[in-house]
Amino acid sequence: MRAAVIVRPGQVEIRDIPRPKIGDYQVLVEQLTCGVGTGTDRKLVEGHFKGFDTYPAVLGHEAVGRVIEKGKKVRSFELGDLVMRPGLETIGDGTSLHSGWGAFAEYGIAGDATAMAEDGVARPEHGFLDLYLSQQTIPRDMKPAHGTMLITYKEVLSAAYRFGFRPNASVMIFGLGPVGLSFTRFAKVLGLGPIVSVDSHESRRALGRELGADATFDPRSDDPVAWVKHHRPGGLDFVVDAVGVTNVINKAMELVTFNGTICVYGIAPQTSMQIDWGKAPYNWTLSFLQWPTFQEEAATHHQLVGWLQQGIIDPDRMITHVLPLERLNEGMEMLKERRALKVVIDLKAK
Repeated sequence: MRAAVIVRPGQVEIRDIPRPKIGDYQVLVEQLTCGVGTGTDRKLVEGHFKGFDTYPAVLGHEAVGRVIEKGKKVRSFELGDLVMRPGLETIGDGTSLHSGWGAFAEYGIAGDATAMAEDGVARPEHGFLDLYLSQQTIPRDMKPAHGTMLITYKEVLSAAYRFGFRPNASVMIFGLGPVGLSFTRFAKVLGLGPIVSVDSHESRRALGRELGADATFDPRSDDPVAWVKHHRPGGLDFVVDAVGVTNVINKAMELVTFNGTICVYGIAPQTSMQIDWGKAPYNWTLSFLQWPTFQEEAATHHQLVGWLQQGIIDPDRMITHVLPLERLNEGMEMLKERRALKVVIDLKAK
């Protein structure tokens, strides 16, 4: 089957790899679409994703696929179901090719977490993965591309709950990619305000305002600190780094209120910095959340499916390009140059 393989950092090729085989608690999935992650996928390709160094590896983690085969103990999935987050676990002999979640492929695997729990085998020694918890079904009439965006929504909403977003709290969000725009939208839906978003692209600032931001700034010419001193002289309850720039942490020291929270969601290439809290209040919290748990993601699933069906969230506002697998490198370059907002790969397109 065809798959996108990171041959070595900086080099991605479409190659033929072995088709996966399923176990008793697994389903085989025909992959339909897979989103390109501007953070995780790019860092895996560039070779500086923290904790990952096993190359060559099959890329991709934001897939939606259709169940085409069931293991004999599977009870939570039916043939034809649309499943989120299927990927690859062991590939071939497991030594010559590794999984960077492995969703940019023609086929993938999902696990039945519920059946394994009911049978008392939801443990690693029986092959259980926490990832199975988030491999949930979506309505069969939902566009698969929308399902890929739902993965981002689940990650971000679960992070917003973990950070402690609450009604009437003020927030400033740095970065208006899909993650920052999702934070902006959820802040609005959850009743926060004022909501301030910061990005250097006017088109993204405009979309941020449409999704709920009360004010937006261009960091190259505007001064968010001056705005806060004038409109919120006590500071902001939350300041969110949604882009992965370490300097945002020090900038947030001038913005956060007493007992406020600096929320670091974006994954920066640098893993160290000098923090200067000279301009911060006496009490503040620095909260890193760069790996939402699959349990917390799963808990947001039905809420987000409902919001999507009600039109409260609209993935088409985010998805700017749908490309075939052979144009994956082009899509990643478009994201790097910020010529695209969200790229989805159509794995059925030729």
